[in-house]
Amino acid sequence: MKKRNYFLKALVIFSVMITFNSCKDDNPDPAPTIPSMTSMDIAADAGNFIATVNFSEGVYKNSDASGNLDNSSFTVSIQGGTATLESYSVAQTAGQNLAEISVVLGSVANGSETLVVKPASGTSIYGASGGAMSANETMSATMVSTVTINYNINGTGTTTWTSNNIYILNGLVFVNDGQTLTIEPGTVIKGKAGQGENASAFIVARGGKIMAEGTAEKPIIFTAEADDLQGSVPDLDNGLWGGVIILGKAVLNTVPAVQQIEGIPTTEARGSYGGNDDNDNSGVLKYVSIRHGGTDIGEGNEIN
Repeated sequence: MKKRNYFLKALVIFSVMITFNSCKDDNPDPAPTIPSMTSMDIAADAGNFIATVNFSEGVYKNSDASGNLDNSSFTVSIQGGTATLESYSVAQTAGQNLAEISVVLGSVANGSETLVVKPASGTSIYGASGGAMSANETMSATMVSTVTINYNINGTGTTTWTSNNIYILNGLVFVNDGQTLTIEPGTVIKGKAGQGENASAFIVARGGKIMAEGTAEKPIIFTAEADDLQGSVPDLDNGLWGGVIILGKAVLNTVPAVQQIEGIPTTEARGSYGGNDDNDNSGVLKYVSIRHGGTDIGEGNEIN
């Protein structure tokens, strides 16, 4: 009888072990998820580029869900164009699903460069469950800088706007008397939205000069800030920014001989036009496209 009890106890223990092991095999640990890069956005002002890389989930430097991504987490390169990469720095907080990469150039970009970002290796970026991102993941974006031009009593100055930048007009931007603004072929100029005193427009004052000579292949484009040049704004949408005004000194059939352009405050002397010089020359517009203008810049006055 005593031996039989021992046998029954052993049988019960053995049964429990079988049941436990069986349950464990039926519920294996889930495979770790593998994070991926979903998009990359580039913001730039006057040649200083910051690339924001977005991930499918929060990411970490280490497989135990710890550590901020840093320079050793990525391989960063520039393809095409004339710019060279001097250095880059990575900012990221462990568990966030984005990282910012600040890029310092050794030479100026010409607008045809592509920034390429990849994981440094197959063990440099991890998800929360310990899955490592593939080293074959790649993100790329064209490196085009934006330069904001604000209203300034001193005007643009005598300078050149280049095709490696997108110029954002913030307010009424003037080419003053005695100044010459040259715009390279392929350059894009965008006006911020706004009406009345908040309107943005490009104005060549009397005595100022614009040399905007685009080509059929590389036209110069004036458009609204909302226009991504990829069809985001319908062709016939207007009133999205002020537009372009060129004011000269030729004789008018009015009295007085000098008038104030509509929409520009009378207190703004650079808004006058007319005079006695029919040989006045305000420059050149060639292969220039002006899009989506016509915002109300003052009491029913639109620039068209």
